[in-house]
Amino acid sequence: MTRYRYPFLSLKATNAPVEDALAEAAARVIRSGRYVGGPECEAFERALGDMADGSIAVGTANGLDALRLIFRAFIEQGEMAPGDEVLVPAGTYIATWLAITDCGLRPVPVDTAPATLNMDTALLERLVTPRTRAILTVHLYGRVCYDDELRRVLDRRVRVEKAVIKDVKMRTFIAEGDSRDDMAAHVYDVTYGTVAAGRDTLVVIDDSIVRGTTLRRSILRMCDRLRPARIIVVSSSPQVRYPDYYGIDMSAMDQFVAFHAAVKLLRDTGREQVIHDTYRACLAQRDLAAAERTNCVRAIYEPFSDDEISQAIVELLTDDPAHPVRAKVDIVYQTLDGLHRAIPGHRGNWYFSGDYPTPGGIRAVNEAYIRWYEHDFGK
Repeated sequence: MTRYRYPFLSLKATNAPVEDALAEAAARVIRSGRYVGGPECEAFERALGDMADGSIAVGTANGLDALRLIFRAFIEQGEMAPGDEVLVPAGTYIATWLAITDCGLRPVPVDTAPATLNMDTALLERLVTPRTRAILTVHLYGRVCYDDELRRVLDRRVRVEKAVIKDVKMRTFIAEGDSRDDMAAHVYDVTYGTVAAGRDTLVVIDDSIVRGTTLRRSILRMCDRLRPARIIVVSSSPQVRYPDYYGIDMSAMDQFVAFHAAVKLLRDTGREQVIHDTYRACLAQRDLAAAERTNCVRAIYEPFSDDEISQAIVELLTDDPAHPVRAKVDIVYQTLDGLHRAIPGHRGNWYFSGDYPTPGGIRAVNEAYIRWYEHDFGK
């Protein structure tokens, strides 16, 4: 067993080089009679702020108050919430833990490294969970608790920034076609300086990607101005593939970028006959009883995986010689199984799956395809 000997910390030796300056500062405070706030405190705040790259420093009564304010600020900003975990040294003063628990957060102890008495950063990797929001370090006895391992763990975190901002007074979904296109090009703005050019990956979260107009004409172009190495668009809904007749008015097949992507794939892979066969199958449905009808438009999507259609959507949204997107673009959709797990028991998924709850929906999707085909092929 390895034995370690630690000498007691000598504050006298630490203070000796600045003893005269400390004595003079203490004397000035005593002579002023101002022990809370006052010019000495204000001068210290300014000096500390200047040392910290021009930041604003605010003096507090003690370290516990300072830590409390930091955690409360993160909670107010929505970056932390009660119940979130904070990794904290197991060997530290009680105030370090109280700052966490007083804000409704959960401290997770990190054992001590024998060689430094600071937290053992080699243990951080296994202690980080999806609920971990912060690592609170304590620097003991002149030893800074910041090393390559801690830096590596911190660099793994996802940085959240407001890179693209939408004018909340504008609603692009309900606008008429040409007006929508013009609005989509002007409704967003970007925040410069948040993305490391050529290095960062920019992740954009969208509730659904229907037409792709806003992505193509606005968001992708504006994100690309920030010069990220990669742009990943994440849709919280699956690919919208079929018309919806029960609420939102999306009655035409050519309104769906997923449909255009599937048709493109059929043509690119020499399977255009599927397009014509589907048209004839939809026509034949007209002579069937309502209970016998099926969704023939599924045949357009069946030859391809979700990932293949997503990649074709990327090509459609970025294939504009007048406005080329330099960053690599990927689109990740929620899966239908994932949607069912998120909202179990909810059956309103026909615009993703094509499983219409009524015969009228099945008739409508087949008719929508007929209208698209006859317009597209001039019949």
